[in-house]
Amino acid sequence: FVLIPWMVWSLLLGKVLLGLGLLVLYLFVLLIRNLLTPKLYAQSFGMDTLSTLIAMYIGLKLVGFWGLFLAPLLLMVYLIFYQRLVNREIQ
Repeated sequence: FVLIPWMVWSLLLGKVLLGLGLLVLYLFVLLIRNLLTPKLYAQSFGMDTLSTLIAMYIGLKLVGFWGLFLAPLLLMVYLIFYQRLVNREIQ
């Protein structure tokens, strides 16, 4: 991410206002990204936001960075198989 080195460089050059502005911009982007990512994953996978967020957290803790992406996919595959199994038992 380019904002962090730019912010540090600005602060080292004495451009405090620019450095602080870049810090605020970075924090804003980080906040928006963290709030919207689970919602976008949930919509694209067809799951509710909370289950996607929980799957992302568990994946991160178990596997690391790649778990953020793999766990929601595995949850989606599991839910699809489970729904098909339940529909087969009903018929």
